[in-house]
Amino acid sequence: MIKNFYGFVLARLGSKGVKKKNLKKIKDKNLVELTLHKSQKSGLLNDIFLCSDSDIILKCSKKYNCKTIKRPKNLSKDQTHIFEILDFLFREKKIIKNEKGIKKYIVLLSPTSPFRSTKLINFAIKKMIKNNSKSLISVVENSNCIFKSIFIKKEKLKPVFKLDNINMNRQEFKKTYMPNGSIFIFDLNFFLRNKKIISPDCLFVVHSKKDSIDIDSYDDLNYARYLAKK
Repeated sequence: MIKNFYGFVLARLGSKGVKKKNLKKIKDKNLVELTLHKSQKSGLLNDIFLCSDSDIILKCSKKYNCKTIKRPKNLSKDQTHIFEILDFLFREKKIIKNEKGIKKYIVLLSPTSPFRSTKLINFAIKKMIKNNSKSLISVVENSNCIFKSIFIKKEKLKPVFKLDNINMNRQEFKKTYMPNGSIFIFDLNFFLRNKKIISPDCLFVVHSKKDSIDIDSYDDLNYARYLAKK
């Protein structure tokens, strides 16, 4: 069966930590342009879509070979969940049409991951082509040992796992990983049937700490700009 991959960049104008975050530049390109540039170089994406509530952001598409979708204001709030946007794109607007004999995958690429390269995008897509899975996510190794985690309840420390873990050396535990938000790939039909993007057979690709940098604050932005100069 033919497998088609469609890149989607979701970029609203507003943001909490950094004002107009997606328009902030690292070197000569803003975060949206960086993602569109690397997506365009892929060669494995059948189409690339830029979805935003902002005409300023949508104008970024003029430099790149991608289609634009205007995002409604009611789906551009801080509390808007990604599933609401995906419902709008694939159920209401039906941006990607079903075709017999073609399996269609959505590749979500966050603009806040400036160091995710074209090579990383293609590595993830090729892994999906090779395997018969319904989803894939990018992950990064945890810097801290989660098995030693504690929470505070009524002014007392409570272990998330076992109390004895706190006294153990970090090296005694297995490595753990977290999604880094850089790449999500999912089977469109799986999402439409289940309203989920992570399947039980989910694949993964491991990114480095640098590749996993996510711009959420001015500290993140300044650090990314510093690394980009090196």
